[in-house]
Amino acid sequence: MYGYGYGTQNVISTSSNGSSLTFALLIIAIAAAVVIYVLFLDKEKSKSYTGGIRKLYEFLQFDTFLLEKILKIAYIFTAIYLTLSAIATIGTNIILALVMLVFGNIVLRVIYEFLMVTYKICVNVSEINKKLK
Repeated sequence: MYGYGYGTQNVISTSSNGSSLTFALLIIAIAAAVVIYVLFLDKEKSKSYTGGIRKLYEFLQFDTFLLEKILKIAYIFTAIYLTLSAIATIGTNIILALVMLVFGNIVLRVIYEFLMVTYKICVNVSEINKKLK
């Protein structure tokens, strides 16, 4: 009544504008998804795609997976970080540094090998499924 809202009116109006923007973006995303699905994911048109459109088609079809490359890069980054952390720890606690350097890298390798084996099983099962069709 007297304008002593302490900023609540601005928060409410911003919130309603934000929710209407979110709703509009949701509608645009749905429309774009339908258009892309109709234009790019048609199996009959897939043979006519070349170049960048072909790569986009394969990306949207999940014919090639990015997970293997991401896991390899993540392993290399994590192993380097763990090794550098172990070297930095040598000045304060040499036993902890040796444990981090040896056992930390071994445990890290086992974890990433488990992830890669799980991924390879998925890829092999999908290849078997394609051959059976």
